[in-house]
Amino acid sequence: MAIPALSEAVIRQGTTAESFRRGQSYYWQGHVVSLVQRGDLLQAKVEGSQYLPYRVRVSFDEGGIKAKYYHHAVDWLARARAAYQAAGREAEWQAYLGEIRTRHGRKYKLMGMLKGFE
Repeated sequence: MAIPALSEAVIRQGTTAESFRRGQSYYWQGHVVSLVQRGDLLQAKVEGSQYLPYRVRVSFDEGGIKAKYYHHAVDWLARARAAYQAAGREAEWQAYLGEIRTRHGRKYKLMGMLKGFE
């Protein structure tokens, strides 16, 4: 499947306002080192604030940016939270949720879905 026609609206739909501004700034300043399309996957190397460029991967489906499996993760996390709370282990749950946010912080759709756990 090919990537659907990209527009600013499609890109904004899959990101936060701050992330969009940062990405747009990086692009305008020439920090996007490479950009490659392979089927429904768009890959880029970006020179950010770190020493080495980092990789960005965005998958697409007919509706735009793909995040169709996040709801499965969120459903599982809801069950895990209930189990932690039933066991009286709220502090451990909060630590686990913090680790998830740290590890997956660039997945903006997922981060938005996790706000319900606060």
